[in-house]
Amino acid sequence: MADNIMLDFRDLDPPGDFVTALQAATLVNVRSDTLAKLLAHGVIPYREVSGLSQRFKRKMVDRKDIAAFVDKYVSIAQLVAETGLDRNLINARMRSRGVRPVFPPAEFRTAFIERDKAKNLLETMPVT
Repeated sequence: MADNIMLDFRDLDPPGDFVTALQAATLVNVRSDTLAKLLAHGVIPYREVSGLSQRFKRKMVDRKDIAAFVDKYVSIAQLVAETGLDRNLINARMRSRGVRPVFPPAEFRTAFIERDKAKNLLETMPVT
C-alpha cells in the first residue's frame, strides 16, 4: 500500500517567496560565508527545509527579510561601489564621525553600518 504514495518534494518548501542561502548572498551582495554568519547570529531569519535528494537541510530565506536587511544596513564595499568614494576616505569619515560597524569586526570580515548613518558619511564636512 505504501508503494502507491507519491510525494512532491516542492510541497516541503516553505510558502512565500523564499530563496536559498546562496541566492540570498547574491542578493545581499556578500560572500556566502558572510551570509552564513548573518543567519547564524539571527540577523536575517531563515527556515531549514529538506530537499528531494539532499542529505542536509537547506537554509531558505524570505525575500522580505532580505529586503528589510538591505533597507537597514549597507556594507562599506557597497558604499564604495555606489558612490565611487575611496574606502579609506569612508573609513576616515567613520572614525571622525563616530560611526562604528554594526556587527563585531572580529566575527564579520564585511563591515556593515546602518544605512541612515551612511548618509552622514557621504556629506562633506564644513570647512572652518
